[in-house]
Amino acid sequence: MAFKVSISEEARNDILKASSWYESKQKGLGDRFLLVLGHQIKYLSKFPETFPLKKDNFRELVINEFPYVIIYTFQDNVIRIFAVFNTSRNPTKKP
Repeated sequence: MAFKVSISEEARNDILKASSWYESKQKGLGDRFLLVLGHQIKYLSKFPETFPLKKDNFRELVINEFPYVIIYTFQDNVIRIFAVFNTSRNPTKKP
């Protein structure tokens, strides 16, 4: 069973910025980022409780092929993605 996934506007902006940045570095890499991210979100939609609780009921899914984590909550059978955070950034800026 797949659960409903809701992606915040902030997370959408994170995704677009990352994809554009990767595409500017190498043609097709932005598309690769989106493909990998899509697979991770699909997996997350089936197994949202697999990933550890961090702070304030947030969970994090590490994207292995890129230095990003998906920050989300899982409540009332809905997965809410709040950010797609670049782990090379200062961790104090993590939402």
